[in-house]
Amino acid sequence: MRHQAMENIIAGLATSTIPVALQALVKQAAQLAEHSNRRPLFDAGAMLRTPAAMLALIQAATTESELIERHQCGDWGDITDADRRVNDLALQQGGQLVSLYRLRTNRFVLVVTAGDRRSTRVVLPEAPRVQASNMGL
Repeated sequence: MRHQAMENIIAGLATSTIPVALQALVKQAAQLAEHSNRRPLFDAGAMLRTPAAMLALIQAATTESELIERHQCGDWGDITDADRRVNDLALQQGGQLVSLYRLRTNRFVLVVTAGDRRSTRVVLPEAPRVQASNMGL
């Protein structure tokens, strides 16, 4: 019931005449509320990140934990339906999981979990050593 009340407040704010920047924050809050009800589908293991990816997150006012939570809950981000099916199969069979997220700055960040689930990397798509061939990058 409390969750429904929050959704009603968010819906009311989203349709009001508040500034666009505030509407974006309201939308982000709604997305976070949606993800908070979902359970992680796998353990991300040790977190590895590149300085360039962390800088991109800072510039976009996005936290690494937001993206990791989405990734762990099966929200693969901005990938094709075919790539979603690859991830869904990899989730069941122990393959590499790859998510691609567009940041507010229109840059992209990859979140890649190893097939053995021992580690997850947060990198920019142009970073070397990222094996995301199934993502068309």
